[in-house]
Amino acid sequence: MGEPFYNYDAVMKAVDILCDPKGMGFSERKITISTVGIVPRIEQFTAEKHQVNLAVSLHAPSDAVRDQIIPANKKYPLGSLLEACRNYTEKTGRRILFEYTLIHGLNDDYENADLLCRRLKGMPCHVNLIPLNETKKYEGSGAEQDRLQSFKSVLDKNGIPCTVRLKRGIDIDAGCGQLAAEQSS
Repeated sequence: MGEPFYNYDAVMKAVDILCDPKGMGFSERKITISTVGIVPRIEQFTAEKHQVNLAVSLHAPSDAVRDQIIPANKKYPLGSLLEACRNYTEKTGRRILFEYTLIHGLNDDYENADLLCRRLKGMPCHVNLIPLNETKKYEGSGAEQDRLQSFKSVLDKNGIPCTVRLKRGIDIDAGCGQLAAEQSS
């Protein structure tokens, strides 16, 4: 749980241990670090030229919408984040994974899909479309299936590779976002 790039040194040390032949012997290419977009750490990660995959929780193609979803966007707005992401793909030759949670009526319409395509055009990337896992602490609901498929269709037509991620763990309150939503009494 938490933002790995706020604990960069420890996370990268863990990666080194996992990849060391005397440790777990994993390939760096089998590991993905997911961030909300901490620009200075993305830049550091890029400069160090790791083979670890990078995923960015994007969730919106505009600052106005992303500010409502990702508090860190106020410090690292989309312009600087996407510049760091483009730099990552150019310097490393690796594609980037963008996570995009679809929230009904907030970021799941044609305009958001079209703007997302324009922002990502030409960047080696893959977009993981995720229907919102509903929690008691967030009033939003996931995109309806027809809106999700319409959104995906816009990305497909614009040549932006994407997949729809299946919801998992919802029945036991272990889906993405749910683990942080519950607190013990």
